[in-house]
Amino acid sequence: MQRTPGYDAAMFTDLLPQSVYAAAERIRRAVAHARWQHIPVTASFGCATWTPASGRPPAELLADADRALYQSKRDGRNRVTHRADMPEAVAVSAG
Repeated sequence: MQRTPGYDAAMFTDLLPQSVYAAAERIRRAVAHARWQHIPVTASFGCATWTPASGRPPAELLADADRALYQSKRDGRNRVTHRADMPEAVAVSAG
């Protein structure tokens, strides 16, 4: 199997869930629709948000984005996943 070097993932964190998800989706679409010289290129993104009312430490923000990123990859790549949309995130936030 031949591996192609490159970047295939990114994590975003923000305080506004709609803005981070929308930004990641715009970038994902731009990458997917761009004309690449040698191979098709796609991007997967993991997003997470944090608010003081969540009761969770802010340090968990990057870990949440990382979990969402890997969920995007498990779901077939070339997608955006927000941590709040993942089933176990609902259980964590419910306490």
